[in-house]
Amino acid sequence: MTMKKRIYIFTNGILKREGNTLCLVSEGKKKFVPVKDVAEIHIFGEVRFNRRLLEFLTSNYIALHVYNY
Repeated sequence: MTMKKRIYIFTNGILKREGNTLCLVSEGKKKFVPVKDVAEIHIFGEVRFNRRLLEFLTSNYIALHVYNY
């Protein structure tokens, strides 16, 4: 059994769902993270996301934390 990770996002970009993976688009680059490996996401930058992503995170029991100043 693998331990689920905490994902920390410090860059600005877009967080979205592509298939059953999470995709962070930042500075024209895409980074994919399999949803089965994620326990929670911490966002420190300016990241856009939509309701579809929130529903996907909820159905996979992934906590989303958004921080500001």
